[in-house]
Amino acid sequence: GFDERLTRDVIVRTDGLIEKLYANYEGRHVAKNEVLADFHSPEAMGAGYELVAAMTGPGTDSVMVEGARQKLATLGVPEDVILLIQANRKVPRTFPVRSPIDGVLMKMEGHEGHWLNKGQHLSEITDHSRVWVPVEVYENDLPFVSGKQQAAVRLPSQPAKRSAGSVA
Repeated sequence: GFDERLTRDVIVRTDGLIEKLYANYEGRHVAKNEVLADFHSPEAMGAGYELVAAMTGPGTDSVMVEGARQKLATLGVPEDVILLIQANRKVPRTFPVRSPIDGVLMKMEGHEGHWLNKGQHLSEITDHSRVWVPVEVYENDLPFVSGKQQAAVRLPSQPAKRSAGSVA
C-alpha cells in the first residue's frame, strides 16, 4: 500500500474549462510542477485585465497592482504567469495547472473539454516514494524483527531488482 499522507488533490480555484489535458490517464507518473492541464477561466482572465489596467494609464497604483496580483494568485494562476502578464501586458487565454508533487495520477476527475466549477477536483496524485509492503513473518522469527530495522524486498514482477527499506 501507499502512504495516504503523501496524497495531494489538485483542485481548481475558479470556474473554467480544461482546454488541453496533458496528464490524461490514471497510473501516469508526473513530476512536481509538470503541467497537468491548460485551464481557461473567464474570472482569471478578468483579473489579468485588471492587473494590466492597474499598470497602465496615468500614475500606476501599486495598491491596485498588488490587489490584482493577489486575486490572480488566489484563483490559482501561477506566479510565473502573473509575472509574464506584468512584463508583456498581455493576458493569456489559459493558464497551466501544475502538479504539486512528484507522484502517480491515482484519479482523473476532469477531462479535456470539461467545465469545472470552483472547488472541483481535477486529479489526485500520490507520491509513491514511500510504500508499505505487507509481509508474513513466522512466529519463531518475530524476535529477530524490530521497528526501523533495515529490510529488502524483491517483487515477483521484477526479481532482479532489490528495493531497500525499513520495518515500520
